[in-house]
Amino acid sequence: MSIGSTILDTLIAYKFIKIISTSWKNTDAYKLGIIDDKGKILKKRSSLKTKEEKSAYPSIFYTLCWNLKKLMDRIPIVNTKAGTLVASVMLLREVCSKDISNPSMIDELVRDELLKRGFSIDMISESAAKPQAILPGVYQIRGRQISVLSDTLPIDECFGHPVYKVDGIFFILSEAKKVKEEAPVNNVGGGAIAGASPGQEPPGPRFAKGIRRLRKKKPPQIPPMDGTSR
Repeated sequence: MSIGSTILDTLIAYKFIKIISTSWKNTDAYKLGIIDDKGKILKKRSSLKTKEEKSAYPSIFYTLCWNLKKLMDRIPIVNTKAGTLVASVMLLREVCSKDISNPSMIDELVRDELLKRGFSIDMISESAAKPQAILPGVYQIRGRQISVLSDTLPIDECFGHPVYKVDGIFFILSEAKKVKEEAPVNNVGGGAIAGASPGQEPPGPRFAKGIRRLRKKKPPQIPPMDGTSR
């Protein structure tokens, strides 16, 4: 580990602790009307104009830390939001991964902050499921539907929970509520059923009946070339 990476780790840890531990009303973002007294963001970062505003809300790192802070402020119900907590930590890990040598240090920072608030992370870890593959299908994850196209294994672990990622969404097993099976690949719309083009009705009783009717129909009578009738 280089000295540079150690310094970055320390700076990010310090910044995280400061953001999480500072009350909403004592933040510059609140004083400038960027967030309210509950941490709700009132101004998008892209809309900030003054130097003071941009300094009070300079990066997505602040967004993710504020989300974690809001979640921790709702203790003890954070125990029923294990997936949300894990997803928040994983997003923060992802954002910091280029700047810190050990992204899982974010887990330790969150663990320490929860302990300060009288909450043990073990209460979340004890509800963790064993790692397993999520089968193909459509799932509801925190109000959003995602399609799992093939057997999907966890990509990581956080607070004892296997963590999955589909369509950019981090989630744990208990959050994956199956809505329906994924449609078969060889469907009519894709033109993969023999005898049917994309958007065409597939072969069936009506199709077969039409064929039988054509077979029974007599061919047209063609008059002889000499003009006589048959």
